[in-house]
Amino acid sequence: MLHLSWICFGANAKIVAKRKKAERFEPDDSMPAHPIQSEVELRELIIREEPNVLGIDEAQFFGLWLGPILLELRNTSGLEIYIAGLDLDAWAKPFGPMPEILAYSDDAQKFTANCFKCGQDARFTQKIGGSSSEQIQVGAENIYEARCENCWTSPA
Repeated sequence: MLHLSWICFGANAKIVAKRKKAERFEPDDSMPAHPIQSEVELRELIIREEPNVLGIDEAQFFGLWLGPILLELRNTSGLEIYIAGLDLDAWAKPFGPMPEILAYSDDAQKFTANCFKCGQDARFTQKIGGSSSEQIQVGAENIYEARCENCWTSPA
């Protein structure tokens, strides 16, 4: 029997999803998550939950420790690992541990959202609120929007 554990960064205990045709991001109650912030918490969760499959959401917010630990876990535990995260920040620069995670991955699939302005495929994040100088700022539709290449502009 498969046992899945989802983890996310910080205090949010729900995966947030936006369906392709939906207007906004919504918590997905069908997928509770274990919020963690450190390598120690990840290792403790795996020991406690004994999952066969590990899902990680918002991987871009984790520290640079995440990539090497996931590689170790895959090689030593047989754990099946799925990761979701933004590969680029609002300035279109590589985000957190994502470049290393992508380099270690056996398979990578890039998905796009719908541009909030024109509806085309959006692979960029537009910062629309909050401080324009902070790379990591917690928020959802009040601070960030998905944008296509034509509608995206770099924050000031």
